[in-house]
Amino acid sequence: MAVKRLEVYVDSYRSKPFIMDFDDKIELTPRDEALIEDWIGMCAGRDIEIERNIRVEDVSHHFLESVESAIHSTCVRISLVDC
Repeated sequence: MAVKRLEVYVDSYRSKPFIMDFDDKIELTPRDEALIEDWIGMCAGRDIEIERNIRVEDVSHHFLESVESAIHSTCVRISLVDC
């Protein structure tokens, strides 16, 4: 069975990503959303709200397969906006 992975990048795919792995499909719980929001806030150096301060710039999907496992990755590049 393949692992589903969510990778969130701030401003550039060269930045260090926030990574979450899921056994089945990617379904974010309120706790997951809070973790992502806190991580983005640490990167930004300020408190942020996902609904108000985040713009999705790009989404890409990747599939990596090895003899031992397979990973379906959804990569999201975001930027911070001021409201």
